[in-house]
Amino acid sequence: MGSYSSTPALQATGTILPYTFVGIGSGDNTGAAATAATTPVLGVSDGSTLQFDSANHATTGLPITLQGGDVVLIAVTASTVIAVGDRLQASTSGYAIKAVVTVGPALRWQGLVALEAVSSQASNVVIRAYKNGGMVYYPTTL
Repeated sequence: MGSYSSTPALQATGTILPYTFVGIGSGDNTGAAATAATTPVLGVSDGSTLQFDSANHATTGLPITLQGGDVVLIAVTASTVIAVGDRLQASTSGYAIKAVVTVGPALRWQGLVALEAVSSQASNVVIRAYKNGGMVYYPTTL
């Protein structure tokens, strides 16, 4: 009997930071930092780093480890304010920010909901979030 994993085995096509959104990469079975709300997200990287003195989770060609389960840890950008229940999306660096409601037509990946609040802080913090879906469609008028 074979084994089954709910998280895909991916290789990085660029630099992935710990606890950040991971999107679809440029080739088969690859992942890249999700750097926009429109990037289809595959998951959230775990907190491991390449080595003890590295800030990176993975770099080009190395494996990415995604967090399994419904509750994940996600890094939130400094100076971000998030309330419990806010939908989260990727910032330009792959960190979580409060999801932006937009006038469409537009698709946005907002598949995490904050389980912890964050007030404006001086540096990045890690919070717990619940995986609850994927793409949100915003019509032409709200």
